[in-house]
Amino acid sequence: MNLETVPDIDETTQHRLLADEQRRFVITSLQTARSGVDMTLDEITAHLERAAERTRSEHIGSRRDLRCRLHHVHLPMLADAGLLDYDAEKKRVRLGAPWAVTASAEAP
Repeated sequence: MNLETVPDIDETTQHRLLADEQRRFVITSLQTARSGVDMTLDEITAHLERAAERTRSEHIGSRRDLRCRLHHVHLPMLADAGLLDYDAEKKRVRLGAPWAVTASAEAP
């Protein structure tokens, strides 16, 4: 996955944001969401769990821990960078604008 021409995000920050496979997966999930523009925290958690099962990733941890990491770490970090909008109260996530993301790697 490669961030292209993201306004106001320097290269170092882009690398930090994409360094974590779960954050990359969140972006990819939002881009390909069947439900349209936004997803719930539970939907993203379920997508990430299924992807981990397909790739036999063992470091994903429990569903509760994953949901907690998404809610407290990954989603706020991506929201702070303007890549997505996260309503922590309603637990809804949608792509932020303006930005461009090109998926060049398979999700975890």
